[in-house]
Amino acid sequence: MTLTQQRLKDVMHYDPETGLFTWRVTLSNRAKAGTTVGSDDGRGYIVIRLDKRRYYAHRLAFLYMTGEWPPHLVDHEDLNPSNNRWKNIRPATFRQNMCNQSLRSDNSLKLKGVYEQQAGKFIATIHLGGRKKKHLGTFADPQMAHDAYIKAANDTFGEFARAA
Repeated sequence: MTLTQQRLKDVMHYDPETGLFTWRVTLSNRAKAGTTVGSDDGRGYIVIRLDKRRYYAHRLAFLYMTGEWPPHLVDHEDLNPSNNRWKNIRPATFRQNMCNQSLRSDNSLKLKGVYEQQAGKFIATIHLGGRKKKHLGTFADPQMAHDAYIKAANDTFGEFARAA
């Protein structure tokens, strides 16, 4: 049986301002009316068990608010997987979700889309999905390379672009 918005609303309340779910009814001694629902999955995402199935809270929030399951993924705009406030989550394709990522921890320049060439030049690239990558130019200054990346990211990814 596929979970419906009505079933979800019958047993839980979602507060779009806090992003939290609470039980409306008592289902067991662990699921008591008024208590907060969900637990951390170890990666920061909140998971909720209902009717012997496990759901991500951000996907349930989308169902609760729209009446439909998200067509693809649900993106956390601020990159915090436990922040399920309605204003922080949005439907996204896989590509859009991948665009909204923070700077890689192994990026020694601390500038997204930029790496240093051996000759002291800085190369700007942007990933377009899969293994596709576009060369944006070679620059004498790392900030200029990063500015080229930011412009390309905004042009390519729009609201999903992330500069850092």
